[in-house]
Amino acid sequence: CEAVFATRKTIEVQFREEAMADQLTTCTGQCQCGKLRLTFETALPNEQLIPRACDCDFCRQRGAAYVSDPLGRLVIEADAQASLQTVRQGSETADFIQCRHCGDVVAVVFDDGSTRYGTLNANCLAVRTLLPAAQSASPKLLSVEEKMQRWKKLWVSGVKINIATNSGAQVKTLDKRTG
Repeated sequence: CEAVFATRKTIEVQFREEAMADQLTTCTGQCQCGKLRLTFETALPNEQLIPRACDCDFCRQRGAAYVSDPLGRLVIEADAQASLQTVRQGSETADFIQCRHCGDVVAVVFDDGSTRYGTLNANCLAVRTLLPAAQSASPKLLSVEEKMQRWKKLWVSGVKINIATNSGAQVKTLDKRTG
């Protein structure tokens, strides 16, 4: 029974991936000062992008609420390496991507092997006023393993972080754990 369910789910995911290739909507956003920018592609309509408001002290103090689409795409861009900082909180398993200049948290990423997963702060998106009200989430109640399984299920996979070089003409992709 589990094998049939897994096969059916795989077929459904493949069907959605093929169907969404032509139907992606691009949502853009940025931190307050504009030094960190987001490009989020999703096939989900705004009403299905329900922000998850983490109830930890770090996220609550910043008013952060996160959205993601596991079949979507996310690119985070920084004007320079000096604009981007990563912060670890709680279980120290994920990296919060924060602007060094204005302090906004624009996204959270987690690396598992060769895959980078991520979720973005809905409050940084241009479409934030079109999204449903945030729902509370309590990841601090989960074990580290449970958090990682949840992130793999809900977050965008294959997240890219691009950082402009000093000349501004070239862009380098931030490899895992080099932030």
